[in-house]
Amino acid sequence: MNGDLLMVIDGGEKGGGALSSDWRMVLYEYAQIMNESAATGQIGALGTAVDDMAYLERRERLLKTITYDRRRRNVRPLCAQTRARLLNACEEGDRVRADLRFEMRITYEQLNDHYDEEQVVLEQVSLQRTGGGWRITKVEPVVQERQAGAPPRNTGDAAATYESDGLSTEQRPRPLLNTYLLHGTPYDEVLYQGSRKKRYNRQLAKQYADKYWNISNPAYIEFAVDCTNYVSQCILAGGAPMHYTGRRESGWWYQGRKDNREWWSYSWAVSHALQRYLALSRNGLQAEIVQTPYELNIGDVIIYDWDGDGTYQHSTIVTGFDAAGEPLVNAHTANSRARLWSYRDSPAWTERTRYRFFHIADYF
Repeated sequence: MNGDLLMVIDGGEKGGGALSSDWRMVLYEYAQIMNESAATGQIGALGTAVDDMAYLERRERLLKTITYDRRRRNVRPLCAQTRARLLNACEEGDRVRADLRFEMRITYEQLNDHYDEEQVVLEQVSLQRTGGGWRITKVEPVVQERQAGAPPRNTGDAAATYESDGLSTEQRPRPLLNTYLLHGTPYDEVLYQGSRKKRYNRQLAKQYADKYWNISNPAYIEFAVDCTNYVSQCILAGGAPMHYTGRRESGWWYQGRKDNREWWSYSWAVSHALQRYLALSRNGLQAEIVQTPYELNIGDVIIYDWDGDGTYQHSTIVTGFDAAGEPLVNAHTANSRARLWSYRDSPAWTERTRYRFFHIADYF
């Protein structure tokens, strides 16, 4: 197993005084240990580097799950590379609070095929100076996948409104986006028209997903919780018809910001609303709910309910398959590429997690 770490120390400082290089070295060592831990699936030196027992227990459970899944899939890690960046730091006397961003890439072998998986992990790390130097006293993972919830109540049934809004094509608000320049798709092919059939180009959806998995497309607003916005962009790039209603609770559409207002449907940017839209829509953008991930194809969508309570909080798009036929997905919030669909390696995952598998229609 080979490992490589690049630590970028360029975070700003807050509070008084110069930032001590001693605690920066502790963070560097911590990042190195994290890289080794991700590669081996073992807690390793984390047990002596961190004093936060609650974090260590959570981390050990997560690593056991990762190791179990690797064995089940016949996966052998070959190389781990981590780029660790100090985003921000606040020093107050003998205490420091640092925000870290890890860009992690694992190369693994499965049934003689090689794969690269990439993830972005955010953590807030607290350090304290002791007689023997600096110690890490607390590690708080930023569980981004849990931040996407449901739209406001009483927004109505998006798909039902889609069926009965009574608007003609000419009456619907026209987009601000130049869809031809963005995706090579003329406007009249993106806007739903009942008599037109257009094939969903799954490879274009994948190409877009791979291009923008770790960056935002400047043509769109980047949301604080961006997973569904990103998935919607990928589907649109594949040629799915956008349905403009001008009402956020209906249709599936995006216009951006206009007159200091945000113009996009809940189904475009909120996981719970997108899963409801895909489940109910019978015209334009349509999907079939399938029972297993093995029935999915590139360009299909998986939506996650972490707590099993019926509220869906995260969205991903299928961009490939491993050697055993399990889907690999891309996502934003947290940014991921070619990640195993189950997300059992995420701190957001629980035993109650439920999935909705959507096979996007081949023709619209």
